Amino acid sequence: MDSFKARILRCVDRGLASIGDTAKRVVYWHLENTFKLKVDEIPDRPERLSHALHRMYGPAAMMLEANIIREIASEFDLRETPTDLAKAVRSARESIAKV
Repeated sequence: MDSFKARILRCVDRGLASIGDTAKRVVYWHLENTFKLKVDEIPDRPERLSHALHRMYGPAAMMLEANIIREIASEFDLRETPTDLAKAVRSARESIAKV
């Protein structure tokens, strides 16, 4: 896995930390088994992660997404915090392309 993907996955992991380790493992299990989204596919398909979180947590998913977006913005030193997960990943990808 390239370093960009690994960094995004670390951001997702830190963003989900607010729900605790057990719940985080449940989220990853559901992503793979219910939503057919492998963890290593998240950086390439962030909209699928967003959809899955909303299906699992309803309106509370917005808090989890915001946590992940903040982690991405911090990790990649983004000037502006994106408004959604797909935009955050896209901005992160663009930020490393400029370097």
